[in-house]
Amino acid sequence: MNFESLYTDQLAPVVNQIEARRIQFEKSTGKLKKLVMIILAIIGIVISYYLYQFTQSGWAVFGTVLTIVIVGFLFLDQLTLKLARSQGFDKLERKFKQDIIGAVIREVSLDLSYDPTGEVAINELKASHLLDIKSNTKVKTDDIIEGQWKGHQVKISNVTTAAYLPGGSTGQARAPRSNESTQSFSGLLIKVKVDTPFKAFIIPAFSGNMGDSLFSMKMKRDKSMTMEEQRAYNLQLMSQGLGSAYRWSKDMTSFKEELDVFDHQANTKKPYKIYVEDEKARDQLLANSKLSLLLSTEFKDASAINEAVGTKSFQLLDQELMDDLVKTSLIYAIHSGFAWVLLPAMHDKFELSIEKELTKAMIKSAYDDILLTLAAIEPFLRSSH
Repeated sequence: MNFESLYTDQLAPVVNQIEARRIQFEKSTGKLKKLVMIILAIIGIVISYYLYQFTQSGWAVFGTVLTIVIVGFLFLDQLTLKLARSQGFDKLERKFKQDIIGAVIREVSLDLSYDPTGEVAINELKASHLLDIKSNTKVKTDDIIEGQWKGHQVKISNVTTAAYLPGGSTGQARAPRSNESTQSFSGLLIKVKVDTPFKAFIIPAFSGNMGDSLFSMKMKRDKSMTMEEQRAYNLQLMSQGLGSAYRWSKDMTSFKEELDVFDHQANTKKPYKIYVEDEKARDQLLANSKLSLLLSTEFKDASAINEAVGTKSFQLLDQELMDDLVKTSLIYAIHSGFAWVLLPAMHDKFELSIEKELTKAMIKSAYDDILLTLAAIEPFLRSSH
């Protein structure tokens, strides 16, 4: 597998062609966006004026304007995308997936097939007991990669889940009910059949989290850190899935009650909680050198770091500091004859954006993520025992 050769020999001309067309779409929709933003601004000013005259409340005006801005931007995104697709952007998206993502996957292995529009049934997602999907959860799955990897049948799915909690009677956010989820996730889910004789869950446990939450954002100032360290720490949390809170699903909780919990690397920048049947099973699990490396603080996800470097809000951070703190943590579930791994991502690597430049680094990031998901299951393949 050689990404550099693939890009130079095959992908570069296609990338240049797609990028040229993407710029045309961006320009054609840019005028519409400016017009709509001007209209929204006028509407916001008029409503603010009359609302203040009626209520004499600055907070009421602020809340109303903020709502108009958020709803306006959501509407604008959908309008822009709809306009672009009516002009043929959907064909460009398909070309991107087939000619670039498809080529990347073939470079990884000819035994893996790629279905850009494939979907995963909700029950199949729930079977991992890693995703807490309930009635208030919106689920999107696509970009299915499936086939043989080192003699094992594997399936990689691009998954996005978002939990929505309707406002209460006052319009404010309310606490979730018992039948509602609070979990959101964006990234890849990989599934492989294994013959591991025990059940286990391996869950990141950052010091800023509450209980067993996985991704709760800790954006308040920590006086023990320099400002630069604080920003890098916040970026680390963002790289784990944009601050989405991980919660035990009901089925996962029933597993949890049967298992013992052990802290792993508790005093490091990459702590985990390991749930297994007993200490012997934990030792057997961690005896696998490949798994220990993936969990260790020495393991660095180049894709996450490179992605962070390209994020404008964090470009001033020192490169060495980012290399030290930005680590993608893998989330494992091993039971029922299968191993599932979640790989969080800050952005969807398999989608073409109208407003974001298509670069070699973006494609390399998708390539790295595919390799990382396959490396994540390596410890459980028969050849690794």
